[in-house]
Amino acid sequence: MDKSKSHSSHDPRTESTDAGSAEVCPPTPAVTAAVPPSLAEQRRTRSKQADAEASWEPADATWTDAAVEEEGEELFRSIFEHSAVGIALIDLEGRISTCNPMLAEMLGRTVDELPGLAFTDFSYPEDATLDLQHFEALVGGGSHHYTIEKRYIRGDGSILWGKMTASLISGDDELPRFVIGIIEDVSERHNAEEAVRQRDLGIRDAYTQVVAAVTGGKLVLVGMDEIETNLGDEVWNAGEIRSAKSVARARHRLGDILAERFGDFHSADELVLAAGEAMTNAWNHGGGARLRLLKKDGLLQAEVEDDGPGIDFANLPRATLVPGYSSTTSLGMGFTIMLAVCDRVLLATASSGTRLVLEAQRGEKRDRQ
Repeated sequence: MDKSKSHSSHDPRTESTDAGSAEVCPPTPAVTAAVPPSLAEQRRTRSKQADAEASWEPADATWTDAAVEEEGEELFRSIFEHSAVGIALIDLEGRISTCNPMLAEMLGRTVDELPGLAFTDFSYPEDATLDLQHFEALVGGGSHHYTIEKRYIRGDGSILWGKMTASLISGDDELPRFVIGIIEDVSERHNAEEAVRQRDLGIRDAYTQVVAAVTGGKLVLVGMDEIETNLGDEVWNAGEIRSAKSVARARHRLGDILAERFGDFHSADELVLAAGEAMTNAWNHGGGARLRLLKKDGLLQAEVEDDGPGIDFANLPRATLVPGYSSTTSLGMGFTIMLAVCDRVLLATASSGTRLVLEAQRGEKRDRQ
């Protein structure tokens, strides 16, 4: 029996594949226990994850920003074109770069006519200087915006009252780029206010002569802007009078001053009486009063002022032209006393208050009618 054939088993690790060499299989790796990361390593890992999340941007982020910017421009263009107020972009020289259709319509011109023009080119002459002063302060850094009401000359020569708000627009470098002006048509309100003012002037002018005639020239109606020209130099100021006691104190102090400084004034008692009635009326109807003593040439004047609602010129007939020059809804019976004891009474009244000037001649006392 052949011995080589009778040996049926062999070790594959020693099987020859090449002359003089044998293939050896690698050893099986040893199994080791996993070591958890340290706390410092865990913190570093979490920090890296947070940085990665913060810096992450979607692939279409740039496209999204562009879309938002484009949508914003379209929205601004829509507002600009369809706004119910006039809008203009103005360069730093004060000339219109572009405007919306509403502004052109308000000014009675076309959109193509306005670019290149300055607002002062179609502003009412008396208002153009003020507008220019505000604009120069705006572009010079003195303010960021301003609002004025002024008159504009329309294409047909008519006048439009506009309320304009101008704002300075700067770039990322904070340097001014242009001014945006927004103009609202307020002609209707101005026309209504002017109508009321003209009505009051007409009523006052009509009543002035009648009231003077009825009161023997003692009551003179004047405007608030006129009364200062009728006043003399201040001698004494009692300040605010807010109670019945303060009325009494002011009346008493007025008498003392007249006696101390104007010994030749023989109508002191009458002037003190009239001033007391005027202060009482002002306190009752206006919530308080202010009293001043003034002198002008041969006159002494007691001025009583209040911040009440004033007297509507339309109601002056009831205040002055009824028997006794008074009514229950007007200045009261004290008004009768004032007219009786004073040489003249100046009355200026408006919605902001009333000023009453009681005048008496210095010198010897005269009999009162």
